[in-house]
Amino acid sequence: MATILSLVLPAFPTAGIGVQYGYDLSLSLPDKIGEQASLTDLSLNTSSFGGTPPADVPTTISGKDLPIFINRTGWTRNWFDVGGKVYIDCIPIIDALELSTNYAMWEYQGQIIYPTSITFHAPVPPPVTPAYSSSLDGIAQINYDTSTITMKNLGLSNPFVQNTPYAKLQFDLTARKYILSLPPITHTIRIYGGAGMSMFFATPLLSANLIEKAIGNTLTTIHSLQNLQSQAFGNLNVEQDIAKEFMKELFTSHRGAHLDLGAMVKFPLMPFGIYVDCKYLVPFGPMDPNVTALKSNGLLFNGGIAFTF
Repeated sequence: MATILSLVLPAFPTAGIGVQYGYDLSLSLPDKIGEQASLTDLSLNTSSFGGTPPADVPTTISGKDLPIFINRTGWTRNWFDVGGKVYIDCIPIIDALELSTNYAMWEYQGQIIYPTSITFHAPVPPPVTPAYSSSLDGIAQINYDTSTITMKNLGLSNPFVQNTPYAKLQFDLTARKYILSLPPITHTIRIYGGAGMSMFFATPLLSANLIEKAIGNTLTTIHSLQNLQSQAFGNLNVEQDIAKEFMKELFTSHRGAHLDLGAMVKFPLMPFGIYVDCKYLVPFGPMDPNVTALKSNGLLFNGGIAFTF
Protein backbone atom coordinates (compact mmCIF):
# COMPACT_ATOMS: atom_id res chain seq x y z
CA MET A 1 0.00 0.00 0.00
CA ALA A 2 2.80 2.42 0.88
CA THR A 3 4.44 1.67 -2.45
CA ILE A 4 1.24 2.57 -4.30
CA LEU A 5 0.84 5.81 -2.32
CA SER A 6 4.42 6.77 -3.05
CA LEU A 7 3.61 6.59 -6.75
CA VAL A 8 0.47 8.67 -6.40
CA LEU A 9 1.45 11.28 -3.77
CA PRO A 10 4.26 13.71 -4.63
CA ALA A 11 7.37 13.72 -2.47
CA PHE A 12 7.24 17.53 -2.31
CA PRO A 13 3.97 19.15 -1.20
CA THR A 14 2.93 22.70 -1.97
CA ALA A 15 4.38 24.62 0.98
CA GLY A 16 6.86 24.37 3.79
CA ILE A 17 8.61 26.07 6.66
CA GLY A 18 12.20 25.48 7.69
CA VAL A 19 14.78 26.22 10.36
CA GLN A 20 18.42 26.52 9.39
CA TYR A 21 21.98 27.08 10.51
CA GLY A 22 24.18 29.35 8.44
CA TYR A 23 27.84 29.85 7.63
CA ASP A 24 28.29 33.38 6.32
CA LEU A 25 31.52 34.12 4.44
CA SER A 26 30.30 37.32 2.83
CA LEU A 27 31.85 39.77 5.32
CA SER A 28 35.52 40.47 5.97
CA LEU A 29 37.36 43.45 7.43
CA PRO A 30 41.12 44.04 7.21
CA ASP A 31 42.93 45.31 10.28
CA LYS A 32 43.14 49.08 10.56
CA ILE A 33 45.47 50.74 13.07
CA GLY A 34 45.72 54.47 13.62
CA GLU A 35 42.75 55.74 11.61
CA GLN A 36 42.42 59.46 12.28
CA ALA A 37 39.13 60.21 14.03
CA SER A 38 38.10 63.60 12.66
CA LEU A 39 35.65 64.64 15.37
CA THR A 40 34.25 67.95 14.17
CA ASP A 41 32.08 68.32 17.30
CA LEU A 42 35.19 68.47 19.51
CA SER A 43 37.62 71.31 20.09
CA LEU A 44 40.23 71.78 22.83
CA ASN A 45 41.88 74.90 24.19
CA THR A 46 45.66 74.73 23.88
CA SER A 47 45.86 76.43 27.26
CA SER A 48 44.93 73.03 28.76
CA PHE A 49 48.11 71.52 27.26
CA GLY A 50 51.47 71.59 28.97
CA GLY A 51 54.41 73.75 27.92
CA THR A 52 54.38 76.88 25.80
CA PRO A 53 52.77 76.55 22.37
CA PRO A 54 54.63 77.93 19.35
CA ALA A 55 53.41 81.30 18.13
CA ASP A 56 51.74 79.84 15.04
CA VAL A 57 49.62 77.34 17.02
CA PRO A 58 46.01 78.56 17.41
CA THR A 59 44.44 78.92 20.85
CA THR A 60 41.85 76.27 19.93
CA ILE A 61 42.47 73.03 18.03
CA SER A 62 39.52 71.33 16.36
CA GLY A 63 38.77 67.65 16.59
CA LYS A 64 39.86 66.96 13.03
CA ASP A 65 43.44 67.97 13.97
CA LEU A 66 43.59 66.36 17.42
CA PRO A 67 45.55 63.12 17.94
CA ILE A 68 42.56 60.81 18.38
CA PHE A 69 42.63 57.50 16.52
CA ILE A 70 40.57 54.37 15.95
CA ASN A 71 41.81 50.78 15.72
CA ARG A 72 39.78 47.90 14.26
CA THR A 73 41.56 44.55 14.40
CA GLY A 74 40.94 40.81 14.68
CA TRP A 75 37.73 40.49 12.65
CA THR A 76 36.18 37.10 13.52
CA ARG A 77 33.03 35.35 12.38
CA ASN A 78 31.03 34.11 15.35
CA TRP A 79 29.57 30.61 15.25
CA PHE A 80 26.07 31.97 15.97
CA ASP A 81 24.15 32.14 12.68
CA VAL A 82 20.53 30.98 12.69
CA GLY A 83 17.52 31.52 10.48
CA GLY A 84 14.53 30.05 8.76
CA LYS A 85 12.46 30.03 5.61
CA VAL A 86 8.94 29.70 4.29
CA TYR A 87 8.19 28.72 0.72
CA ILE A 88 5.39 27.94 -1.71
CA ASP A 89 6.20 25.10 -4.06
CA CYS A 90 3.52 25.45 -6.75
CA ILE A 91 4.16 28.78 -8.47
CA PRO A 92 3.69 28.70 -12.26
CA ILE A 93 6.76 29.25 -14.45
CA ILE A 94 9.22 29.80 -11.57
CA ASP A 95 8.27 26.61 -9.62
CA ALA A 96 8.79 28.04 -6.11
CA LEU A 97 8.89 31.31 -4.17
CA GLU A 98 10.84 31.47 -0.93
CA LEU A 99 11.33 33.99 1.87
CA SER A 100 14.29 33.24 4.14
CA THR A 101 16.11 35.00 6.94
CA ASN A 102 19.46 34.77 8.74
CA TYR A 103 20.76 36.46 11.86
CA ALA A 104 24.54 36.28 12.29
CA MET A 105 27.19 37.90 14.47
CA TRP A 106 30.84 38.86 14.17
CA GLU A 107 33.25 40.56 16.54
CA TYR A 108 36.49 42.51 16.41
CA GLN A 109 38.61 44.60 18.74
CA GLY A 110 37.57 48.23 18.42
CA GLN A 111 39.68 50.80 20.25
CA ILE A 112 39.70 54.56 20.64
CA ILE A 113 43.19 55.99 21.19
CA TYR A 114 43.10 59.44 22.76
CA PRO A 115 45.64 61.79 24.40
CA THR A 116 45.94 62.02 28.15
CA SER A 117 48.64 64.69 28.00
CA ILE A 118 50.01 67.01 25.34
CA THR A 119 53.11 69.01 26.23
CA PHE A 120 54.63 71.53 23.83
CA HIS A 121 58.42 71.39 23.61
CA ALA A 122 61.30 72.92 21.73
CA PRO A 123 61.23 71.96 18.05
CA VAL A 124 63.28 68.78 18.48
CA PRO A 125 60.79 65.97 17.73
CA PRO A 126 60.77 62.99 20.09
CA PRO A 127 60.37 59.41 18.81
CA VAL A 128 56.88 58.95 17.41
CA THR A 129 54.92 55.70 17.26
CA PRO A 130 54.43 55.18 13.51
CA ALA A 131 50.85 54.03 13.92
CA TYR A 132 49.76 57.32 15.47
CA SER A 133 50.87 60.52 13.77
CA SER A 134 49.19 63.91 13.97
CA SER A 135 49.72 67.54 13.08
CA LEU A 136 51.19 68.09 16.58
CA ASP A 137 54.11 65.73 15.98
CA GLY A 138 57.40 67.58 16.18
CA ILE A 139 56.09 70.34 18.42
CA ALA A 140 54.56 68.36 21.30
CA GLN A 141 55.05 65.23 23.36
CA ILE A 142 51.82 63.23 23.41
CA ASN A 143 50.90 60.46 25.82
CA TYR A 144 47.96 58.20 24.93
CA ASP A 145 45.41 55.99 26.63
CA THR A 146 43.15 53.39 25.04
CA SER A 147 39.43 52.83 25.43
CA THR A 148 38.54 49.30 24.28
CA ILE A 149 34.96 48.81 23.14
CA THR A 150 33.87 45.48 24.65
CA MET A 151 30.40 44.09 25.26
CA LYS A 152 30.94 44.50 29.01
CA ASN A 153 31.99 48.14 28.71
CA LEU A 154 29.07 48.81 26.38
CA GLY A 155 26.71 47.54 29.07
CA LEU A 156 25.42 44.77 26.81
CA SER A 157 24.98 41.13 27.75
CA ASN A 158 25.66 38.50 25.11
CA PRO A 159 27.02 35.00 25.76
CA PHE A 160 28.35 34.67 22.21
CA VAL A 161 30.29 37.94 21.68
CA GLN A 162 32.82 39.48 24.06
CA ASN A 163 34.58 42.17 22.02
CA THR A 164 33.20 44.91 19.76
CA PRO A 165 30.02 43.49 18.22
CA TYR A 166 28.83 43.39 14.64
CA ALA A 167 25.47 41.85 13.77
CA LYS A 168 23.57 41.37 10.52
CA LEU A 169 19.93 40.46 10.00
CA GLN A 170 18.97 39.69 6.42
CA PHE A 171 15.87 38.73 4.46
CA ASP A 172 16.01 37.08 1.05
CA LEU A 173 13.10 36.75 -1.38
CA THR A 174 14.03 34.11 -3.94
CA ALA A 175 12.38 32.87 -7.13
CA ARG A 176 13.44 29.25 -7.58
CA LYS A 177 13.47 26.91 -10.58
CA TYR A 178 14.00 23.16 -10.27
CA ILE A 179 17.00 22.02 -12.32
CA LEU A 180 16.97 18.28 -11.66
CA SER A 181 14.69 15.82 -9.82
CA LEU A 182 15.71 12.27 -8.92
CA PRO A 183 14.41 9.58 -9.19
CA PRO A 184 11.95 10.38 -11.99
CA ILE A 185 8.74 9.28 -10.20
CA THR A 186 9.13 10.15 -6.52
CA HIS A 187 11.49 13.15 -6.96
CA THR A 188 13.14 12.40 -3.62
CA ILE A 189 16.07 14.70 -4.45
CA ARG A 190 15.52 18.07 -6.06
CA ILE A 191 18.27 20.42 -7.12
CA TYR A 192 17.22 24.01 -7.71
CA GLY A 193 18.63 27.37 -8.66
CA GLY A 194 17.28 30.85 -8.31
CA ALA A 195 17.83 34.53 -7.73
CA GLY A 196 16.17 37.35 -5.86
CA MET A 197 16.39 40.47 -3.77
CA SER A 198 17.91 40.87 -0.32
CA MET A 199 17.42 43.29 2.55
CA PHE A 200 20.19 43.66 5.13
CA PHE A 201 20.04 45.27 8.57
CA ALA A 202 23.50 45.66 10.13
CA THR A 203 25.14 47.41 13.04
CA PRO A 204 27.70 50.11 12.21
CA LEU A 205 31.42 49.68 12.65
CA LEU A 206 33.37 51.81 15.11
CA SER A 207 34.14 55.07 13.32
CA ALA A 208 34.35 58.81 13.93
CA ASN A 209 30.86 59.17 12.48
CA LEU A 210 29.45 56.65 14.96
CA ILE A 211 31.18 58.37 17.89
CA GLU A 212 29.77 61.76 16.94
CA LYS A 213 26.26 60.39 16.48
CA ALA A 214 26.44 58.75 19.90
CA ILE A 215 28.15 61.43 22.00
CA GLY A 216 28.26 64.55 19.80
CA ASN A 217 26.42 66.62 22.40
CA THR A 218 28.95 65.59 25.04
CA LEU A 219 31.90 66.41 22.80
CA THR A 220 30.67 69.96 22.27
CA THR A 221 30.97 70.63 26.02
CA ILE A 222 34.57 69.40 26.38
CA HIS A 223 37.08 72.19 25.88
CA SER A 224 40.02 70.98 27.96
CA LEU A 225 42.30 67.99 27.66
CA GLN A 226 41.67 67.09 31.28
CA ASN A 227 37.96 66.55 30.59
CA LEU A 228 38.53 64.37 27.53
CA GLN A 229 39.04 61.26 29.63
CA SER A 230 36.75 61.97 32.58
CA GLN A 231 33.77 63.09 30.48
CA ALA A 232 34.26 61.16 27.23
CA PHE A 233 36.44 58.23 26.29
CA GLY A 234 37.25 57.04 29.79
CA ASN A 235 33.62 57.27 30.93
CA LEU A 236 31.54 54.06 30.93
CA ASN A 237 28.30 56.02 30.60
CA VAL A 238 29.60 57.47 27.35
CA GLU A 239 30.51 53.99 26.08
CA GLN A 240 26.97 52.88 26.82
CA ASP A 241 25.72 55.79 24.70
CA ILE A 242 27.84 54.31 21.91
CA ALA A 243 26.13 50.95 22.54
CA LYS A 244 22.72 52.58 22.09
CA GLU A 245 23.87 53.93 18.74
CA PHE A 246 25.03 50.43 17.73
CA MET A 247 21.54 49.06 18.40
CA LYS A 248 19.77 52.05 16.88
CA GLU A 249 21.58 51.69 13.56
CA LEU A 250 20.87 47.95 13.39
CA PHE A 251 17.54 48.99 11.89
CA THR A 252 19.18 50.87 9.02
CA SER A 253 18.39 48.93 5.86
CA HIS A 254 20.72 48.05 3.00
CA ARG A 255 19.42 46.55 -0.23
CA GLY A 256 21.02 43.93 -2.41
CA ALA A 257 20.55 40.85 -4.56
CA HIS A 258 21.60 37.21 -4.48
CA LEU A 259 22.01 34.06 -6.55
CA ASP A 260 20.91 30.73 -5.07
CA LEU A 261 21.82 27.09 -5.66
CA GLY A 262 20.52 24.33 -3.42
CA ALA A 263 19.13 20.85 -2.97
CA MET A 264 16.42 19.23 -0.88
CA VAL A 265 15.92 15.60 0.09
CA LYS A 266 12.45 14.45 1.11
CA PHE A 267 11.14 10.89 1.15
CA PRO A 268 7.49 10.15 0.25
CA LEU A 269 4.95 10.17 3.09
CA MET A 270 7.37 11.93 5.46
CA PRO A 271 6.33 15.42 6.70
CA PHE A 272 9.85 16.84 6.64
CA GLY A 273 12.99 17.02 4.53
CA ILE A 274 16.54 18.29 4.77
CA TYR A 275 18.06 20.96 2.56
CA VAL A 276 21.27 22.83 1.82
CA ASP A 277 21.55 26.23 0.13
CA CYS A 278 24.43 28.27 -1.19
CA LYS A 279 23.83 31.95 -1.91
CA TYR A 280 26.11 34.57 -3.37
CA LEU A 281 25.21 37.90 -1.75
CA VAL A 282 25.68 41.21 -3.57
CA PRO A 283 24.74 44.31 -1.50
CA PHE A 284 24.04 47.49 -3.46
CA GLY A 285 26.72 49.74 -2.01
CA PRO A 286 28.80 49.46 1.17
CA MET A 287 27.28 47.99 4.31
CA ASP A 288 28.87 50.85 6.26
CA PRO A 289 29.55 53.99 4.19
CA ASN A 290 31.93 55.25 6.91
CA VAL A 291 34.15 52.14 6.71
CA THR A 292 34.35 51.21 3.05
CA ALA A 293 37.07 48.61 3.74
CA LEU A 294 34.34 46.23 4.94
CA LYS A 295 33.94 43.63 2.17
CA SER A 296 30.28 42.59 2.03
CA ASN A 297 29.74 40.41 -1.03
CA GLY A 298 30.35 36.67 -0.87
CA LEU A 299 28.97 33.24 -0.05
CA LEU A 300 26.36 32.24 2.53
CA PHE A 301 25.77 28.54 3.21
CA ASN A 302 22.63 27.28 4.95
CA GLY A 303 21.56 23.81 6.01
CA GLY A 304 18.33 22.89 7.75
CA ILE A 305 15.15 20.93 8.17
CA ALA A 306 11.93 21.86 6.38
CA PHE A 307 8.50 20.79 7.62
CA THR A 308 6.13 20.45 4.70
CA PHE A 309 2.38 20.42 4.29
